[in-house]
Amino acid sequence: MAHSHHFTIVEVQSTHPNRSLLLKLHCSSGDAVPALIQPAMVRKLGGVRCIKQWVGRRISCKATMAYVPVWGEVRMVRTIDDIKEVTS
Repeated sequence: MAHSHHFTIVEVQSTHPNRSLLLKLHCSSGDAVPALIQPAMVRKLGGVRCIKQWVGRRISCKATMAYVPVWGEVRMVRTIDDIKEVTS
């Protein structure tokens, strides 16, 4: 089940060669939470350059948690509605 949470993006890493993006997020309690964006979704969100401009901004992320062997527990961003900038 997906729950929406607010985070600050502190880093965006490209995961070559598959071109996924790993976002390092911090929630208000200071906990770090990674989020993984697959290549097709990176394009739908405006591309790597656009997403890297989100560093330092607050976002809402309601992506579901999944286990990825390389990073452990991550939020999987699978739709455009899974991640949005918080403007207020």
